[in-house]
Amino acid sequence: MRTGSSTSSSICIDFHVEPNAKVKSICSEESGYTLSQKACDTSTALGGCLKGNLTNWYYSSSKHSSAADVKKECPDDFLAAGAK
Repeated sequence: MRTGSSTSSSICIDFHVEPNAKVKSICSEESGYTLSQKACDTSTALGGCLKGNLTNWYYSSSKHSSAADVKKECPDDFLAAGAK
């Protein structure tokens, strides 16, 4: 799932288990998101946060411009870009 704008976060979420129906409805095209079967491309990510059964990957935006910004989101579960 990926979304973003120039005024907020730009993220991609890797689900490590099949998303339930509620998540699928939230992550729909109608809601402005793309739900894909492919893993997030982390080559341009600043870093990620492992949170239970998913990883939030953060990309450059007005809110996050460095790995240090992402580490503030998840100081204990930070993943460097390119990690799986």
